Amino acid sequence: MRQVQSRLSSGLFWTALLLACFFGTGVVSRSIGRLFGEAEGLAQTQDIARWAALAALALAIVAAGCVTIPVALRGGGFVRRMANVVPLVVLKLLALGAVGAYFKIGTVGGLVEIEGIGDVTFAIAWLLVFWLLAILIVVPTTARALVTPRTLRAANLFQMLSTLAAVVTAGAMIAAVAIVLQATAAAPGGPPGAAAGAGGAATPAAQLAAQAAMAATAKRNYAIGGGLVALFALLALLSALAAWRARRDMTITARNAAVPQGGWSEFGGAAVAGVVLLAVVLAALQPFRFPIDNPPATQAAVWDSPTTADLVARTCMDCHSNEGTWPWYTRVAPMNWLTVGHVRSGRKAFNLSELDKLAPDRRASLGERMGRSLQRGNMPTADYKLMHADSRLTEDEVTALVEGFKASLAVQE
Repeated sequence: MRQVQSRLSSGLFWTALLLACFFGTGVVSRSIGRLFGEAEGLAQTQDIARWAALAALALAIVAAGCVTIPVALRGGGFVRRMANVVPLVVLKLLALGAVGAYFKIGTVGGLVEIEGIGDVTFAIAWLLVFWLLAILIVVPTTARALVTPRTLRAANLFQMLSTLAAVVTAGAMIAAVAIVLQATAAAPGGPPGAAAGAGGAATPAAQLAAQAAMAATAKRNYAIGGGLVALFALLALLSALAAWRARRDMTITARNAAVPQGGWSEFGGAAVAGVVLLAVVLAALQPFRFPIDNPPATQAAVWDSPTTADLVARTCMDCHSNEGTWPWYTRVAPMNWLTVGHVRSGRKAFNLSELDKLAPDRRASLGERMGRSLQRGNMPTADYKLMHADSRLTEDEVTALVEGFKASLAVQE
């Protein structure tokens, strides 16, 4: 049984590294879609890789849960109970972050900006932290925990399925890398009002040179990420196959295996320990909150009608102005981090309380760009609409607000 557990732990470890590398490559290579999005077959191949990666993640979490749930349901003193629930709590918080990211919770708005990577969003930071904790806590637990043969067989089965999905992920990503390496980058260009450089508008030759350098860097990073994903997929597959072969010896060793104590009768104690653990962690996070503020307005937008002003207040002003409201939960981490990230990025994109700080070309196109984002459903963000029901506009309200943007901002020359 120990051999099977060791192989299970190794498989989870390599799968975790594969998924971290896959999603990390997506973050580092954000420009791939813009540069090579028109390449034939790229979007479909990336979709296959993304769905396979999500399946691998879900199955790996289930495999780890097969072990961490029985561990959490062990008896013992309160301190022992809290130690037992730690792996399961980490796994649940990782799953919560993955589900949230899937539904675009915390995927917009940067907590920090890293040169060469860009904004690190709340979702990225959350997943990174709990991915590391899962590797450091959950993976070793699957190797050492005392579990029944039936539990171990179930965990091994789900890990094998996770590995197969990871192999599909690697295959699709290698295909995507091949497409990108053969593709030609899109012609230089950008949205209306894109900044030109410190010395004015860039020449076509300079734009082409910059585009070529960006495309070369993107191709290199994407190829490196694809190679690492393929390597980790191979290692995960070898571990899964070794664990599957070792299952044949479990019938013999299971006869003499110790029976772990605990069970669902310990659920109440485990639940209390989990709540206390989360409360302690939540309290420990509070000193690390970001400050919140509403600086004075220097030149606020003037809206063409009270209707437009009301619609803008419901959908835009909290993040894109210095007049936002800060509910009580924005003062409690980690919601503080999520909210401040939104506001920082929103004000950086454009600030409706500081229109005088916008470049003339960006200011001239602001109403059109805001309307386009609203019509496409990009704004307000999914998490903002989840917390603010009045920001979910009807089709008529969207139409009225788009016209209001154009009428109000066009006259503010």
